[in-house]
Amino acid sequence: MLVSIHQEVNLLRESVSRQSLLAALLVALFVLPMYLPFANAEDSSNSSSTSGRATLDFYFRNPLQLSNSGSAVIGSSLFLEPGEHVVTANISAVGSGNDELWLVLQHKGSPSLGFTDVDSIAMGSVSGASGQVDLTPISFSWTATNGAGQELRIKLVSTKETGNDLLNNIQDV
Repeated sequence: MLVSIHQEVNLLRESVSRQSLLAALLVALFVLPMYLPFANAEDSSNSSSTSGRATLDFYFRNPLQLSNSGSAVIGSSLFLEPGEHVVTANISAVGSGNDELWLVLQHKGSPSLGFTDVDSIAMGSVSGASGQVDLTPISFSWTATNGAGQELRIKLVSTKETGNDLLNNIQDV
């Protein structure tokens, strides 16, 4: 009987030891990631040879501007009167290298339709030297018609941008 009590005490100690180890591992699992951001991800042997982006990333510097005909903002919606409007975009590029750029004005006639290209402007070749390049403002003329639920946007199209660089290439009016 004394032997069985001794065995039960040993099993209890092993169980408590396993639980303590599990608890310590769980605490380490939550504490360790707090200290990981202090680790340097940059390769120090290559840091002096690279700076900035290797390609240009085009983006809208400011919100699109409308002029020439009447418009009103009611709530979060923009209402345009029928007639000719001028849409102006301010574009910048960051990074180095050169790339071809086009601006495309797109219109959606109703919520159930897709966007169609209204006009495009070729900007030609744009060059940057690992900094920000502000391009001259570009304007489109567009004639608004009657109808609710219409949308207008400008899309940037370039030959070399890929992946996440494309996420900032569309701006709604």
